[in-house]
Amino acid sequence: MKIIKRVQGDNIELEIVKIKEYPRYSLYDVYKNVNGKRKFLYKQCYTKLQLNEIKAKGFCIDEEIFK
Repeated sequence: MKIIKRVQGDNIELEIVKIKEYPRYSLYDVYKNVNGKRKFLYKQCYTKLQLNEIKAKGFCIDEEIFK
């Protein structure tokens, strides 16, 4: 899934890739595109409610599955 995140006044496009799913949350890797290549930034846990809030607020721009 691609999202736009605002960091220090700049919009940054991030790719979020699901790694593992648990009963209450899922573990994701977060990447940033740098010169056409994905650069790993950090791991993040999101609940289904948090992902729904991101999509509802309009930060989600693409829901592709990256493998």
